[in-house]
Amino acid sequence: MFCNTHNSIIGLLFNIVKNICCVYAISEAENVAMELWERVKRLIKEQNTTQEWLARKIGPDGIPSQTLRRWIAHNVMCNADQAFDIAKALGVSVEYLLTGIDSQDPWLRENRAFIADCKALSPDSLDAIKATVRMLAEKEVEKRKLG
Repeated sequence: MFCNTHNSIIGLLFNIVKNICCVYAISEAENVAMELWERVKRLIKEQNTTQEWLARKIGPDGIPSQTLRRWIAHNVMCNADQAFDIAKALGVSVEYLLTGIDSQDPWLRENRAFIADCKALSPDSLDAIKATVRMLAEKEVEKRKLG
């Protein structure tokens, strides 16, 4: 009797943990989709175009404009081929659509050694560098406002 009860409790706990993990994974996927579509909407706005233009640009075998609008409105994640087509049409990388970072960005390429060096620093040293950079950036913004 104890063994059956014990196994039932373990099974119940396993199912609870499994469900929590599934909810967390779904939540993370929804966040990625939401961020992807926020970037798409921003790029469409920056390029002074429309969702309909994007759907047409992808091509006749691509994404129907109604489907694209629904994906954007409901944060539905597209598949890899569709993400590639969307990125290509908007002139960005799939990496950028998914993460907001483009490793092909010339600034990132030029500063990879600096970024690697920062990884070797202590947290205190890194915080000091961040504070210095923030201060310099604020000064640059003020210069631009004045001049």
